[in-house]
Amino acid sequence: MYDSIAHAVSKDHENGLWMLAKVGEKKHLERLADGALRFRRLSYYRQVENRGKALFDADEGLIAIYQPSVSEVTIDLPGVGKRAIKLSGPLTLRSNAPHSVFCLFAFEPGEWAEREITAVDLPNMLADITIPSAMEKYGDTVWVIHDAERFIDRVRRAVYKKRLVSYGQKVTYVELRKVQGKVPDDHVGFVKDATFSQEHEYRIRIDSSQALSEPFILHVGNLRDISGILPLKELRQSLSVHLPSVRKNAGKAD
Repeated sequence: MYDSIAHAVSKDHENGLWMLAKVGEKKHLERLADGALRFRRLSYYRQVENRGKALFDADEGLIAIYQPSVSEVTIDLPGVGKRAIKLSGPLTLRSNAPHSVFCLFAFEPGEWAEREITAVDLPNMLADITIPSAMEKYGDTVWVIHDAERFIDRVRRAVYKKRLVSYGQKVTYVELRKVQGKVPDDHVGFVKDATFSQEHEYRIRIDSSQALSEPFILHVGNLRDISGILPLKELRQSLSVHLPSVRKNAGKAD
């Protein structure tokens, strides 16, 4: 039995963002910190010339997936009528709409938000919420946005000034071989296969009635007051989680 892809998306609850980050080369991250955000179309990430690069995803912009064991495709031939076609594998449909996205790494509690955490759990929790070493394929430097709320607000205001529409949310990771059906319109560009789950993406998608330039640069104003740039290894080594301290007399009756 396959799970409805819309149902799979609905089960992924939004938890509070702690911080946002972008891994890359320092010279590129400096431009981001100056407020020049570089958006790429969804179709860019599945272009053949990007095959083999860390950013490549053949299913980017997924709008529907149909599994061969439970789906039937028919073709209507003139003078012959309808004929069933047997699928040899999943049928995937991808969007050609001119959606442009800006991708970030999200520091957020994930499943830990709904779990009771003990001191024994801390190493596993830290491993889950930090940027994994595999992300070094994108670069050796990280731009960290320590005030996610103010950052998102500035982006929204910059988008509004250009009379565009934007959506911001976490990417939902699902096992595409286990789901089928349509992706809700407001989640197009926010659904990826589970093999990418370590990227912990938060995306901002801009929609426009006319295609934006490719890439599209959105100027949001200087962001250095709410962000910083440092080596990725330094961030990974310095990140820690501390349990709250407890007063010695806490819980004692007077």
